Amino acid sequence: MTGSRNAAEFVDNAIAFAGGVAAAASLPAAANRINLKQTGSGTFTGLADESYDAIRASNTDVAAIAKNTGIKPANIQKVKEHVFENEHLLDRYIDYGIPAQRMRFDSDLTQGNAWLRLENGTHTVDDIRWMKHETAERWYELKYNSGYSAAHNAADKRWPGNPWGGE
Repeated sequence: MTGSRNAAEFVDNAIAFAGGVAAAASLPAAANRINLKQTGSGTFTGLADESYDAIRASNTDVAAIAKNTGIKPANIQKVKEHVFENEHLLDRYIDYGIPAQRMRFDSDLTQGNAWLRLENGTHTVDDIRWMKHETAERWYELKYNSGYSAAHNAADKRWPGNPWGGE
């Protein structure tokens, strides 16, 4: 999720460059113009979107991942729904005056590739750790009716959210 970190740095730098808090009032409009990402890498967007569309359309991936990992199919399905299908309250930039939005996570090519490795049986320890993070994130979000930021931060304490680097 390096794009999220980079986007946050962009917002911070934009505020500093434009004169601090007075400039923050114009950030919501600027965020819409630059398509500020709430989650995801923000890179290779077209490829990531295509990957996510293929994952959403698949009806064989869950069974294959369950077979390859030994994780119950119902739990794999929950992760698939959480990451690729469900809408979440994306609230990463509310402190900057950018309103939270209910929508799907931004597509992330790294996560799409991890899903494919899990499906193909070529997954890594990091791919399993990512699944555990997403499971914990989903649990927190549902238990506390939270937005993305709180759920991600809580899950990140036990299972770092992006074991491949970045946020």
